[in-house]
Amino acid sequence: MLRVLTVFGTRPEAIKMAPVISELEKHAGLIENRNCLTGQHKDMVAPLLELFDIRVDYNLDLMRENQTLEHITTGVLHEVGRILREDPFDLILVQGDTTTSMAAALAAFYGGVRIGHVEAGLRTFDKHHPYPEEVNRKIIDSVSDLFFAHTEAAKRHLLAEGVPEGHIAVTGNTVIDALLDVSNRPYSFAGTPLETLPFDSKRIVLVTAHRRESFGDPFESMCRGLRDLALKYKERIVLVYPVHRNPNVRQVVNDTLSGIDNVLLIDQSPVARSGRGNPASYLKLFGEIRSLFAQSTDAKVQNFSARHFSFNSAGGGRCETCRGTGSISVDLQFLPDVVMTCPDCHGTRFRREVLEIKYRGLTIAEVLDLTVKDAFSFFRGQHRLQRRLKMLSDVGLEYITLGQPADTLSGGESQRLKLAAFLSRSGRSPTLFVIDEPTTGLHPADVVRLIDCLGQIAAAGHSVIVIEHDINFIRSADYLIDLGPEAGPAGGQVVAAGTPAEVARASASVTGRLLAGQAG
Repeated sequence: MLRVLTVFGTRPEAIKMAPVISELEKHAGLIENRNCLTGQHKDMVAPLLELFDIRVDYNLDLMRENQTLEHITTGVLHEVGRILREDPFDLILVQGDTTTSMAAALAAFYGGVRIGHVEAGLRTFDKHHPYPEEVNRKIIDSVSDLFFAHTEAAKRHLLAEGVPEGHIAVTGNTVIDALLDVSNRPYSFAGTPLETLPFDSKRIVLVTAHRRESFGDPFESMCRGLRDLALKYKERIVLVYPVHRNPNVRQVVNDTLSGIDNVLLIDQSPVARSGRGNPASYLKLFGEIRSLFAQSTDAKVQNFSARHFSFNSAGGGRCETCRGTGSISVDLQFLPDVVMTCPDCHGTRFRREVLEIKYRGLTIAEVLDLTVKDAFSFFRGQHRLQRRLKMLSDVGLEYITLGQPADTLSGGESQRLKLAAFLSRSGRSPTLFVIDEPTTGLHPADVVRLIDCLGQIAAAGHSVIVIEHDINFIRSADYLIDLGPEAGPAGGQVVAAGTPAEVARASASVTGRLLAGQAG
């Protein structure tokens, strides 16, 4: 029996390898297939494993914060090599031109295992200016024994590169195979972001962008074009854009396309997933703040644009030593990483030249260190900024700083930040909010302000369902559902329901007794 190890790690690899794995499983009497997930993109790959029913036999779980290509390469080399030593295979299959595939192929080569290369990738035919991934492909091809080309053209390329014809098989495009597989399955939009799309009255335009295009000026120009298209045909189309999780991509997309009624951004990450995000960017404050700095006389003398005052823009104003993170992670291989403050920018994230530009006496880094309360006073006269800052204060977030990394916000703070973002926009259709204990950590005075804020949402025609234990918050509700009688396994039943006054008369309800002012 032929023992095959299939290795993949990214979402595109999983999609393209799914039909191959399915075909291998059909020949279980002749082929024993095992699947190895490297796991550097595990959150994005997980839904595909379920969709295509892919069994994971080896999970390397290489994902870590601020991972580098060096870490992925050495991790895959070490772990795949270990698997091959402990559990011998006859053939290893890798796909395309990723770092994962390159490292796995090298591990197989070092272990004397034959290598099959599925769908060799892009070619520039320019040895001086290749795609970054093309180097990976060339390394894989140099050690592979079998080549599974997706088209006749790809076969001709392989022949031109000296691969013997007997080692090449034209198998077709596995992406199309995966698409046909999915399209033949029953599917419902219920419970998904696509559920409310007006399929009957508007044309739905699905937008995708390859990661290679998702950086710098070309991508920013593309997003501006999408914005103009959406606004021009507002009554005729809806743009649907599944946004990539890369923070450089999400920053540009959110800055350019958020808040447009006929643009649906399907963001796969919560607010607090990326440390590059912050309250200023989430509420669209950061773009306006950068513009204020760019309009200063000193910035114009230096020919600085708003882009220079972002710590996300490569070639702009970010510190290139830490790439705008403010810290440097030292990879100790198989020990926990050591994180230290960047020695060049000292944690500010910006180049020295950018920090020489000031607005009302403060640098861009110092402005991002302002609390919401202090920023409201600092931006006097800037009514658009002050209006959004007031929204943050209204939901009890006046103590957070504008530049606080989003991944340091608590769950309650993230919820209130989303509420503030919603309140800062207008023209939204009726919406149902489900909020889990938003008063956690709030001073009683801030709880009152939060209640007022939610009251504004309800008054605007929206509905709010809140899971809450704060008695003052509970008193302000229009309708209560008290679950109990105890917590955990001893609860889960409706003990009382009605207005606060009605629940207060329910003797079996602990909440009711508290509302009635009774102890115990």
